[in-house]
Amino acid sequence: MSGLRFKYFYKDVYNWKEADFLRMARSHPLVSKHLFESKNITRVEQEDWFERIYKDDIDHKIWIVYDEEISAPIGYVQYHIDSVIHKRCEVGYVIHPLYFGKGFGHALVDWSIRNVTTFEEEIHKLWLTVFTNNNIAIKIYQKNNFNIEGIYRDYIYKDGIYRSVFMMSLLI
Repeated sequence: MSGLRFKYFYKDVYNWKEADFLRMARSHPLVSKHLFESKNITRVEQEDWFERIYKDDIDHKIWIVYDEEISAPIGYVQYHIDSVIHKRCEVGYVIHPLYFGKGFGHALVDWSIRNVTTFEEEIHKLWLTVFTNNNIAIKIYQKNNFNIEGIYRDYIYKDGIYRSVFMMSLLI
């Protein structure tokens, strides 16, 4: 695995190349099966999301992850500070399927833990949800000291069935 570079996705400049990468990576069937929504996101929907939610949400941060060897985006790390008072931050990860199985998952999680300590807002708890059958992701999170706190049974109705998720966290 070559080196990684993490680039903040700025809210004041809508970079179409990066926005399209976010949209395409999130819409890929091998990625979206692990997300709460399986939907092919259109460019218009992506732009609408950016204008309505992301641009004005000071508690939402995204970093695009680049493979320095090929200078191409391979995934992203997304944070949402859900409580400044309780110092809690939700984190999410997406890696484009072309880069599955190459150690990037562990590198993204490790970087995100170190990065959250640099936030202006003090964070005490980093947390995420993951489908209970996503064994590869669960192992990566556990190797990075995330613990399963509990299970939300039948939390998501997706593809005609109810699916359960683990709530995992790491105290910083």
